[in-house]
Amino acid sequence: MLGCGFLCLIISGCNTYSYLPVDARLVSKNEVILKSPAGVSNRKELKVQAENLISRKPNSKVLGLFDTYLWFYYRTSEADDTTRWDRFIRGNIAEEPVYMDTNEVQTNLDNMLGFLRNRGFFHANGSWSADTLATKPAVEVTYHLDSGQPMIVESFEITSNDPDLKMKIPELQKRTVIKPGKVMDADLYYQEANRITKSLREQGYAFFFLNQVSPVRIDIADTLDHHVKVFVELLPDPGGRPTRPVRVNQVSLLSSSGGEQSLGVDTLYRKLRIRDEQQEPFLRPEVLYRAMTLRPDSLYRESSYDKSNRRLSSLGVYRFVNIRTLTDTLPDYLNLFVQLTPMQQKALDFSFEVNNTTAIGDNSNVLGVSFSNSFTHRNVLKRAIRMDFTLEPGVELNFQPLNVNAGNGIAKLDFSFPFFEDYMKFWQYRKENSFLGRWHQRFVNDAKSNLTLNYTYNNLLNFWEIHFVNLHYGFRYNPSTNFGITLDHFQVDYIRNDLKAQFDTIVPVGFKSAFEDQFLTGFLFRNMTVNYIAPINRFGESWSVKAGFEQSGMEILGMNALANLFTSKDKVWTAGSIGFAKYLRADTQWTYARKFGKGRQVATRFYGGLIVPVGDDRSSPYIKQFSAGGPSSMRGWLNGELGPGSVQPVENAQNRYFSRGDIKLEANIEWRQSIFWILEGAAFLDAGNVWSLHDSEGQTGASLANMHEEWGLAGGLGIRLNFQYFVIVYDVGTKLRYPYKINGSHWANDLDVNWLNLLINYPF
Repeated sequence: MLGCGFLCLIISGCNTYSYLPVDARLVSKNEVILKSPAGVSNRKELKVQAENLISRKPNSKVLGLFDTYLWFYYRTSEADDTTRWDRFIRGNIAEEPVYMDTNEVQTNLDNMLGFLRNRGFFHANGSWSADTLATKPAVEVTYHLDSGQPMIVESFEITSNDPDLKMKIPELQKRTVIKPGKVMDADLYYQEANRITKSLREQGYAFFFLNQVSPVRIDIADTLDHHVKVFVELLPDPGGRPTRPVRVNQVSLLSSSGGEQSLGVDTLYRKLRIRDEQQEPFLRPEVLYRAMTLRPDSLYRESSYDKSNRRLSSLGVYRFVNIRTLTDTLPDYLNLFVQLTPMQQKALDFSFEVNNTTAIGDNSNVLGVSFSNSFTHRNVLKRAIRMDFTLEPGVELNFQPLNVNAGNGIAKLDFSFPFFEDYMKFWQYRKENSFLGRWHQRFVNDAKSNLTLNYTYNNLLNFWEIHFVNLHYGFRYNPSTNFGITLDHFQVDYIRNDLKAQFDTIVPVGFKSAFEDQFLTGFLFRNMTVNYIAPINRFGESWSVKAGFEQSGMEILGMNALANLFTSKDKVWTAGSIGFAKYLRADTQWTYARKFGKGRQVATRFYGGLIVPVGDDRSSPYIKQFSAGGPSSMRGWLNGELGPGSVQPVENAQNRYFSRGDIKLEANIEWRQSIFWILEGAAFLDAGNVWSLHDSEGQTGASLANMHEEWGLAGGLGIRLNFQYFVIVYDVGTKLRYPYKINGSHWANDLDVNWLNLLINYPF
């Protein structure tokens, strides 16, 4: 197979140009040269955006050398190339040739000049040139652009001949974004037009639309210093409707699948008219009333309209939601008609899933196989409460050596409520303008509460059995796809560990306190996770940050200490023979990636975590500690093989490692390169380790005493199969630097390779 692929590369490198039509020339390179005055600070941004306007890029090359995609095009484009294989190649691998076309190049130049003029460079000009290569039938196209000086706003004025709009001009003028000193470009105009429209619609002007803000009119104030006077006009409604604030008169909601069935329900609930084609309401009226924030007798507000649309859609019980505004017979009023199309309430799902691990503790270098059986009810009690019941048995395979690593099972009952339910009364009574009060209103608008009962069983063969029971109540706040907060107020976990005899041969004595049977508790606050993913900018850059904070047992610790004060005892509370875990835990991860075109990308990650046992606890729970190694961490080591500190792993025939620590620091950098079709290559470097807060029996060197010398370093190569919806990742990592010395040196003298890091989707 590899031999055939190599042969294709050789043939495509030597034979592609023989297929070109006579006098045809391929575009091998596009270059933009932008000349701009010294005072233009965004020259790099302008150049990148101008380059993005080039309609077609040169044909891709495998490894930057071979015209394989083009060769496949020519080989499957004859009239008799009609087989399924030919169609597959043309649709998935082949690339049409990018020939030199003077009309296309001139269009690209015109688009670039139009872009510069829209960005305020009214006097931009340019030209293009094409240089034919001597060694092959190809040309390099160069676009020469001269931006000239940008036009600067000297003054801005809003005008209108409509008396109702004219009275709003002073207020609109105060908050304008077109201010003196700014470059007058198209983006600035659209910002202002959208701001005006949104402001008026928020004040009841339901029939004022974006096209009623006239195109910008510019008067040249002084051609020498490039300053301009800017004007826009607010126009009356072209349909003759009044440009005055309007109120909502009637709100009608129809739940229907779209057929011609007669209505089974037609009722009035707090002035909302609710109709349903079923004999019983699909959704209880009070739920619809809570979701529909634009109600009868209220002033029309754009934000309330958007909020109603969003909340109705997020109920999760309607396939389509369509809100229409209709004119009313009464002056200065409108009506709302809401069409709701229900979806099926119940669903059964059976699926087979391959993942990295389902084990508690995420041990060893494993691939998990699970069978998921789930039942979903989307409309429990007709209140849009979603119930999911899942049973998921699974096994895990270890690759070094190849065998069954563990058996797992998950049973989960989850209730997701359509709105934010402040049963804890933690946010409800905060002052409206206070910090918590403002967040309360945001949560009311966009958060959803959830209640979950979960049982997980993990049997790591010959080593341990873990039973994990979890009950939690909290909420998720995701106002956008880029930002989210998960917060659990109430959560109680029970961990039961059954350690096997073989476990004693590997794990140090001082480490076993992390495996005590425990309750993990939080009654007012347990944990919070904040996640932000920045959109990719025009330079191909993206970044994300994720931070989490968790506590357990703080309420128990406080009440225990208070009780001891009154009883003059030093008693530690337990639930029978089972103790309460008491710890504080925080972790954060930052990633940054940049694309360089031609399928090239650099990606980086920095991770830090800390867990501190509090009170009488000697150690934090094992499943809450940090591990290093494995396919998504330090790829030269197996998961749990590295650390803590300079502690060396205990050699064992099963290659099972369980090392964890209270502190983790890690940095990764990875170069990704598209090779051919779905195949990508990668080169990476990982640095990091875990440490304990103090040494324990059998773990000398685990603490932070010599932290600066105890960094592990690994490097390696990998391949990825990118199927768009998911990516299969295979990496080979080798240890470059040990946190402990071998033969007197931290640096590796011999190859010590972790051959198999298999992962579903990128590690970061």
